[in-house]
Amino acid sequence: GDHAAALLAVLAVPFVGAVVELHAIPVWAFYATTMALAVLALLAAARRGSSGWLALTAAVTAGTHGLFVLRRYDGPFSIAGLGVLGVAVLLFAFFPVIAPKALRDRPWAWRTAAMIGPAYLLTLRHVYLDVVGAGTIGLLPALLAVVSIGAAYSIRVRGPEPAEARKVALVWLSASAAGFVTLAVPFQLENEWITIGWALEALALALLWRKLDHTGLKYMTLALGLAVCVRLVANPYVLGYYARGDLRILNWLTYTYLVPALCFVGVWWALRGLESQRLRRWEQTLLPEGVSVVSALAASAAVMVVFAWINLTIFDWFATGEALSIPTDRLPARDLTLSIAWAIYAVALLALGMWRKSTALRVASLLLILGTSAKVFLYDLAHLSDLYRVASLAGLAISLIVISLAYQRFVFRSARKPEVVS
Repeated sequence: GDHAAALLAVLAVPFVGAVVELHAIPVWAFYATTMALAVLALLAAARRGSSGWLALTAAVTAGTHGLFVLRRYDGPFSIAGLGVLGVAVLLFAFFPVIAPKALRDRPWAWRTAAMIGPAYLLTLRHVYLDVVGAGTIGLLPALLAVVSIGAAYSIRVRGPEPAEARKVALVWLSASAAGFVTLAVPFQLENEWITIGWALEALALALLWRKLDHTGLKYMTLALGLAVCVRLVANPYVLGYYARGDLRILNWLTYTYLVPALCFVGVWWALRGLESQRLRRWEQTLLPEGVSVVSALAASAAVMVVFAWINLTIFDWFATGEALSIPTDRLPARDLTLSIAWAIYAVALLALGMWRKSTALRVASLLLILGTSAKVFLYDLAHLSDLYRVASLAGLAISLIVISLAYQRFVFRSARKPEVVS
């Protein structure tokens, strides 16, 4: 009975799609018939408590609607067609909420609800661009994110009772919403706002991971963080975002780099301590015991992003053209400022490492001071002259003295064993 009805409805949906391709029925009849058949299959799935029929119905309906939209060339789309596609997304996203307990308690019902938005995204985008235009295209994934958030919020009222199914529902719907926000940022924004938006989203996902222990959230945070770091550190196009303005420090470079750096620090804070405790078994086989990879990478990214900002700010200060660029010429004042800034940053990292008792920060400080020393001896001494050469050497000497005193005072003394008096 119910299985036969569901099978008949699911098979009839693509058949209606083939009929409308032959122009045998009007477009409104295609939408009405496919939606009616989908509802019939969903009712059968609800009666049987079958998440399989729910997932199959969603896949077939979304595929049929997508093929019709992407293959249609006979005329423009209408706002009514866009509305029907939106209703289809709402139907499948919230059906587990209104379904009987037998279906509501099945994890795959909620996985289907989370995946229906991505399944309809390209179809909705195609129609949205034709009906509304590209000016507000970022609103589309934002609205799909709202649908996923609404379905996740409704779990508080009519969610699955088993703890594992409830966790699956929350995580999958939250991840779906996060994915749509990730898409909405480049759809609507450009240049540095994409980077800032992704950095803020990575921080939000890390905070969500603290509440919902799911590996997918952690590695989605990692993926976004890597994208942000690459866009800031290894992206030559960042130099051409804007022309150089009158302000030399408090300009677009400051918020473009320091806001993501603060987000990386926030990710490190959200994951530290907990990440090593929540490692899955497959992670434990790949990683050394007690290693927190994502939090360590977040801290490293913060250090690199701040270092990149320091260098670009100095380049901008001494630049003369309208566009920011990485100089290849020799300018004594700029080269001296770079050496001093590197040394100061190395001392700051050392101080932070000693305060936090962090070996990684102390190692980063040591590597940076070695790089500064190499720059001074191999470059500055060869190309700087007069007071610039003296200042470069003096700055390096002062930094080395401060670092050596700090190591002697805080590192070596604490590691020295107390002497035994005989």
